[in-house]
Amino acid sequence: MTRSLYAALGVLALMGSPPGRAQTNASITIDPMPEPQAKSAAHPALVRAVRTWNEARQREAQACAKGVAGPGNMQMMAGELPLYNSHITLHWDTPSVFALEWRQTSNCPVHGTGAGRAPNGVVFDATSDVHVEGIAFDATTGERYDVRRLYPGPLQKHYFDQLLDDPEASGLDADCVTRLRAYRRRAPQFEFRYVVLGVHGLMIDPETPDPQDPVVDCLQVATLPYPSIRDVLDPKEAARLRWNP
Repeated sequence: MTRSLYAALGVLALMGSPPGRAQTNASITIDPMPEPQAKSAAHPALVRAVRTWNEARQREAQACAKGVAGPGNMQMMAGELPLYNSHITLHWDTPSVFALEWRQTSNCPVHGTGAGRAPNGVVFDATSDVHVEGIAFDATTGERYDVRRLYPGPLQKHYFDQLLDDPEASGLDADCVTRLRAYRRRAPQFEFRYVVLGVHGLMIDPETPDPQDPVVDCLQVATLPYPSIRDVLDPKEAARLRWNP
């Protein structure tokens, strides 16, 4: 689907319903994943994968918009309108790596029971859900790719070094610096909500095993410059993908 058609979907979703019919106002914006321009042996497969991904986002948006169009739905909770915004940022388009960042904001009605339930069982989330995801494809095969295969080593030290070597540039106050230093001394192991192959470095968002840990409020997205994380790079995988940022 072309960008103009995606834009049209957003415009149509913003249009109101005829008098006497259920309200169908919704805010829908879809920024489609661009098709790869770099040529590779798997280029046709990669193009198909991108188109399939875009079609899935279109279906999600349509389902979100239709959530308030069902029969009998005469009200929406606290003036809520369905919201579905999908934005893609392309970072790498090479014969071996196709990498992007996806940001989705949604507040879609779901059918169910419980508090905040509209007459037809439509329930709205109290707040919009924001989803960020690093998406990468192996352009030599056309298949989705796990970035941690490229950087399998531990990233925790690099993460803390990046934040604490220059706290002011990281936007950290004195309290967060103290918390992060104490947390680093405990040699924590944590997962990442997402890892993105950024233009200038690996973008990571950490997540602690304990959501009640006082350090949670100080954790933030950090970009680890590629030259600083060469020690956690898999040289064989880098050579296979001709990865040398």
